[in-house]
Amino acid sequence: MSIFIDLEMNTTDVRLVHKKDLRNEIMEIGAVRMDDAFHPLDRFRIFVRPQYNGVIERKIYKLTGISNGAVSDAVYLPEALDALEVWCGSDGCEIYAWSNSDLTQLRKECGFKGIDSALLDEMVQWHDFQEDFRQMLGEKNILSLSNAMHRAGLEPEGCLHDASWDAYNSARLMETAYSPNFAADVEKAQAACYQEAPKIQGGLPLDVMKKLAARPPGRPPGPLVGGGWAAAEQPAGTCDGGVMGRSKDCDDGTFVEFVLCTDADHLPGAFPRW
Repeated sequence: MSIFIDLEMNTTDVRLVHKKDLRNEIMEIGAVRMDDAFHPLDRFRIFVRPQYNGVIERKIYKLTGISNGAVSDAVYLPEALDALEVWCGSDGCEIYAWSNSDLTQLRKECGFKGIDSALLDEMVQWHDFQEDFRQMLGEKNILSLSNAMHRAGLEPEGCLHDASWDAYNSARLMETAYSPNFAADVEKAQAACYQEAPKIQGGLPLDVMKKLAARPPGRPPGPLVGGGWAAAEQPAGTCDGGVMGRSKDCDDGTFVEFVLCTDADHLPGAFPRW
């Protein structure tokens, strides 16, 4: 049996525990049980009451949406782990997580609090699917879950940084990544990504530019190399007669700003603004 696990954490109060001893505490556990083809079967979710901070920090609440009320009457970590272990069953399982950070947190917190969890038994295998997926793509950089899903042509469901939804979306990504058609699916997703910015001699049509300019802004990931439009012999940001636009960058799902140069003194074309 395969289980995908995700944890959400709250920071500890320095007045109660030193940061070097325990920087974070688990406040939510999400898990998804998968079949042999990594298809999601059922889900587990439980809130955990932090022991060393009575308040969910504001930045954590904004990130996860987990409020003080959600954890104030929740069980402490030992009871939460007991419930998770019962749900996982006694037949043995392999556990997957997005990076090694959740396993590291579980080990550190259980060690500090003196909790004996079967999930940390040396017979239980933990797998870092973030690293596995990165190697599948031949990607040098670490990918976030949402960007990894976009690379596979998937859209995240539910709320990001919700342990239950993150575990479920990770399971969906696993199912896709280990499917026979995964390579073709990625190629299709890449092609679809660039449909909004086709290669056209001299740049992008004005109607396409206006459509792209209406899209929400994002962090520019860096210069485009073969990124879907013709390069202009014009330094970025020096054309006063341009039309602003944005297009999704397929490498990490963010958006790239560019300008369509309409100045007669310059070679018309679309080029990045950095």
